[in-house]
Amino acid sequence: MEDTEITGDHRQRRADHLCVLVHGLWGNPSHLSYLASALREKYPEDRLHILVAKRNSGSFTYDGIELGGERVAQEIEDTLEQLARSGQEIKKLSIVGYSLGGLVARYAVGLLHSKGWFDKIVPVNFTTFATPHLGVRTPLLGFHNHLWNVLGARTLSMSGRQLFTIDTFRGTGRPLLGVLADPDSIFIRALSKFQNRVLYANVVNDRSAVYYTTGVSRIDPFTTPDAVKINYLKGYEPVVLDPDNPILPQERKELPTFYKRLAGSSQT
Repeated sequence: MEDTEITGDHRQRRADHLCVLVHGLWGNPSHLSYLASALREKYPEDRLHILVAKRNSGSFTYDGIELGGERVAQEIEDTLEQLARSGQEIKKLSIVGYSLGGLVARYAVGLLHSKGWFDKIVPVNFTTFATPHLGVRTPLLGFHNHLWNVLGARTLSMSGRQLFTIDTFRGTGRPLLGVLADPDSIFIRALSKFQNRVLYANVVNDRSAVYYTTGVSRIDPFTTPDAVKINYLKGYEPVVLDPDNPILPQERKELPTFYKRLAGSSQT
């Protein structure tokens, strides 16, 4: 699905904001149909252009973050130039990446920044959903975890090597994810240009992209959800947690006194 249509429609010419959606591993544009529809319902054509990236569909997602990022960056550039030729000037850019698509988007914005696009267009929103920013290698011990780290890295082609951080990026001696996270890299400088940077992480039921990597966290307070009190963002219950106060300790139940326990046992 590609929602952006290059036409001479007067309403579309008034839209100056391009939003790009990038799918994940094994994905295709149809996986983002609901998100595109939700955006269109809220923002009509005279306010927002929507581009659902399609050049990384299916098996192309195995080609790695680097090549995927180059394709998405080129697709964005082609769209911007095509819009300009039809008299539609884009002044603002937002990008949403799902899963692997978030890493691909991080690489793509670095390329766009290096080419000077952010001198002409204002980067507004950068959002990722369930994106393994720290990779998918599990630090846990045990045979099954070791098997996951070994086989996973070798069965997903270049994308697998990069997600499990066993690659070396362009002779740097570091994995690509390490370069993406380097504060001095073009990729972090590009991210810093965005007015808003938001990540969403699943706190339960996501075994391949767990909380520590999608939430970029040293700890995972959700390993035993029943052990904590979860606070939801008002109006988004029971899906989105309050980012300022996501959890609280459960209220401790008072143990019965010795007398009450003794009385209870004497009645049985």
